[in-house]
Amino acid sequence: MAVKVVSQLHSATGLQRVDLHAPGPHYGLPDGWQAQLTILALPDPLPSPQEMAAAKEALALLPPERFGSGIRLRPMALTTGRGERLRLERPLLVGAVVWAGDGSRIEATWSSDGRLRTVHHGPPEGASELERRLRQVLGLARRGRPPIFQGREECLQVLRQAAQELRRQGHYPSQDKVAQLLSQRGMTWAADPKTALRSWLRRFAISWHGDVLS
Repeated sequence: MAVKVVSQLHSATGLQRVDLHAPGPHYGLPDGWQAQLTILALPDPLPSPQEMAAAKEALALLPPERFGSGIRLRPMALTTGRGERLRLERPLLVGAVVWAGDGSRIEATWSSDGRLRTVHHGPPEGASELERRLRQVLGLARRGRPPIFQGREECLQVLRQAAQELRRQGHYPSQDKVAQLLSQRGMTWAADPKTALRSWLRRFAISWHGDVLS
């Protein structure tokens, strides 16, 4: 499953809603899990409270008691499925959803006083694990998300560059060593970096020996 970026612009105010839907390994989650972040890109200057309310309604960020506030993220660059390049200078995370492999999920928003509010959908025994995974995703989002490969060639280029660097250092570029190198650079936050690397190989149909090491 590829990463999906969908953008909606409220032209009257410059507010922009961006939904980022990513496979689990991008946020250190197990294979089969998924995460979605809903980001509100803030213009400068900010619109008035009345304009903000109208823009949120147009962008389906209602009711106010659900999407009352959020947490600031670092500036980020994204590319939508239509090839549109986005540069978000003042991104505000206003919502998040994490799905487990069995389809159960946890939804998160922030109240107007900044409190995190969560709603769990699924068997009660899975709630604590979903809560833990949600906080993991939110923590990574605050520090800066993992790279999102927009296609096979971008992923292959990163893997080849890492393999070449290891060779220059006199090391054989095994999957373990490449995964550790990318982890050290913050390019994956999976508990087992090799698991994330292998998920990229599967997703983009990349052969380790035939494509990366050739």
